[in-house]
Amino acid sequence: MSESEVSNLLDRVKLHYQHLSLSDELLEEWFRVLKKYNSDEVFNNLDKYLMIEKNRDRIPNPFDLTDGLITENQKEKLKNDYLIDCNLCHKTMLLSEYNSTHYKKCLLIKALIRKLAKEGTKVTYQDLDNYSYERLDKLYDKYLEKNKKIRIEGIRKLC
Repeated sequence: MSESEVSNLLDRVKLHYQHLSLSDELLEEWFRVLKKYNSDEVFNNLDKYLMIEKNRDRIPNPFDLTDGLITENQKEKLKNDYLIDCNLCHKTMLLSEYNSTHYKKCLLIKALIRKLAKEGTKVTYQDLDNYSYERLDKLYDKYLEKNKKIRIEGIRKLC
């Protein structure tokens, strides 16, 4: 939204809520929040807001008018991206996020859960999802190193 569109929006709000006092500071703050959004969509949300009975005595704030909207940048991103569900953890995310970081981390978490379960340690996906990929990778390397030593010692005992 442009600054003039935000000004027009505030004028429209003022028509419905006469006790609203308009100021340069108010305009600046509303513009700061609303500049990322499409003006037609914000005006439509104002229309919806005004139609709700309980809102008759409550002046809308910019966040009321952007509820359910996505920014112009997010729209641009979605043109080249789309939502998918991870086949491992069933989370919904953008394809770009899935390809860039999620899939590798998800595979690592699933592998760690299986390995730790064999040792009798019970962990959940959520427990491990809080860790960064780098930390999970180090945990997996430690697990492999520990099991490598155990296998070598077992072979030595057999010989």
